[in-house]
Amino acid sequence: MKQTGVRRFKRLIQRWRQAIFGMENRYKTLSTPEVFDKIYTDGAWGRDSEGGPTSGAGSREENIVGPYVAALSTLISLHRCHTVVDIGCGDFEVGQQLLPLAGRYLACDVSDVILQRNRRKFTSPNLEFRQLNLATDELPSGDIALVRQVLQHLSNSEIQAFVNGLHRAEPYRFLVVTEHLPAGTRFTPNLDKRAGPKIRLSLESGVELDAPPFNLRFVRKEVLLEVPFDIEDREALIRTTLYEMRA
Repeated sequence: MKQTGVRRFKRLIQRWRQAIFGMENRYKTLSTPEVFDKIYTDGAWGRDSEGGPTSGAGSREENIVGPYVAALSTLISLHRCHTVVDIGCGDFEVGQQLLPLAGRYLACDVSDVILQRNRRKFTSPNLEFRQLNLATDELPSGDIALVRQVLQHLSNSEIQAFVNGLHRAEPYRFLVVTEHLPAGTRFTPNLDKRAGPKIRLSLESGVELDAPPFNLRFVRKEVLLEVPFDIEDREALIRTTLYEMRA
C-alpha cells in the first residue's frame, strides 16, 4: 500500500513538472494542426541531412522500422489489402517502404508543413497525400489503416473522437496501432495530456485503445511485434497491435 502511494505521488510530481516546465507549454495556445506544423517547422523531432524536418528515431532507426515493415508487408499481402490508409504518415520514411504493396496508398497527416515536404519528395501513381485531422474529419475508407506512433502525441479527447469515428463508420477491416509504452504491465494506461511532441512515458503511461476510457470495439486482437526502445532513462517498448475490426 505504501509503495502504491509513493508511485502515485511521483506520478503527480511528474505531471506537475510537465505542465509547468514541459516542452509542450509552448504549444498550449495552438490548435492541433498548428501544434504539428510548429513541431515540423522547428525540427523538434530532428532534421535530415538536407535540413528538412523528420518524424524522429521511430521512423528511421532500422531496429524499429525493419521489423515493422516486415510484419506489415506480410499482413498486407496475406489479406490482399488493396487500399492502405496511413493516418499520421509523418515524414513518410516508413510508408514509402510499404507503398509498392498497395494498389492505393492514402498517406494522411494533420500537418500541412510535412505534407508539402512529402509531396515534393515522393511521387507514385498509387500515392495520394491528404491533410487529415483524425479527431474532427471523416476517416477515409480502406482495407487497412496504419496509425503508427501517432495517438501517443494526442489528448484523450482527440483519441476518443477518433475511436468514435471508427465505431460510427467502420471504415476498415484491419486497424494496426503502434504505440510507445512503458516496459512491463504495471502502468496506468491512457493518462491524459495535451497534444504535443512529448508522449506519456514521462507519466508512466501509454495509449491502449481497447482499455478505458476508449474501449475500442473489435473482433480480434493480436500483438504483431514488440521492440525494446528505452527513452528518457525509462525501460520502454514499441508495440504494434493488430485489431480486426470486422470479419
